[in-house]
Amino acid sequence: MIAPRLSTAFFALLFASTICYAAEPEFSRSLTVNGNLTFTVCSTSGSIHVAGVDGNKVQIAAQLHKSSWHNTGTSGDIKEIVANPPIKQTGNEIKVGDSDTCGGAKAHNIDIDYEITVPKNSTVEAVTGPGSVKVENIGGFVHAAAGGGSIVATNIGPDSKFATRAGTIDITGAHGDLMAITGAGNLTVGDSTVTEAKLHTGSGNITTTNLHGGMRVNSGTGNLMIGGAPSADWKLETGSGNIQIHIDPAAKFLLDVETGSGTIDSNFPAPLSGHITNGVLKGPVNGGGPTVQVYTGSGNILFN
Repeated sequence: MIAPRLSTAFFALLFASTICYAAEPEFSRSLTVNGNLTFTVCSTSGSIHVAGVDGNKVQIAAQLHKSSWHNTGTSGDIKEIVANPPIKQTGNEIKVGDSDTCGGAKAHNIDIDYEITVPKNSTVEAVTGPGSVKVENIGGFVHAAAGGGSIVATNIGPDSKFATRAGTIDITGAHGDLMAITGAGNLTVGDSTVTEAKLHTGSGNITTTNLHGGMRVNSGTGNLMIGGAPSADWKLETGSGNIQIHIDPAAKFLLDVETGSGTIDSNFPAPLSGHITNGVLKGPVNGGGPTVQVYTGSGNILFN
């Protein structure tokens, strides 16, 4: 039998397939701290995931690959970053990222995806360009920003702040003061007990569920779907969207509602002043308490 002759094109295809499945460049580090950790991580592009765990170890794993966002950055740059990871520890402070990998020309065409675990009692700052950020189980504050990706935060400490230019923000289990801003995405906060939550989106919707505490909520053109109990003042505003509110039936508050050209639908049993048909509704509910101020320029307002 004569062995089949394989073409040059076949070998070229086989070689190309081998290249496609080659492992991506990566680096990792294991560090130890002996107190409350101040942790900072940044990346020009790529995803960041930080999780709090028991113990005093910090585990950092990164994968690098070429991206399509920019036209600079080379394979040589990737090899240099892998050989010299941008990680610096000074006592109980750890910084991941440097001038080259956080906006510098060297990493402009390189995505760095981070998987990181830190002690639960840490504070965390995480910043990426066109990528997503996920942070969970952190007892200290979390400050996170994403240029165009989403942010997800779960079980975070007081004084946390989040911002993204065009992505969504999803927060669960927040405490103390909270601030979240997105330029054009939706914003969701659930199962949180806060001192005050300041929530803003330029054109997306804002949703809260089981949120206890004070709120300042604003959307330029989106809808508001608000659920919780006002243990401090609420101020809810949207330029042209609808507002739907579900408040704990036992909550005590002072209602101040107005819509520019929409309607108000309320089933509160308490005697309230104003004229719903004229877009105004005011008065104490269950004896009064913190002020719940609600306004929309041209949308409708519904109380459940």
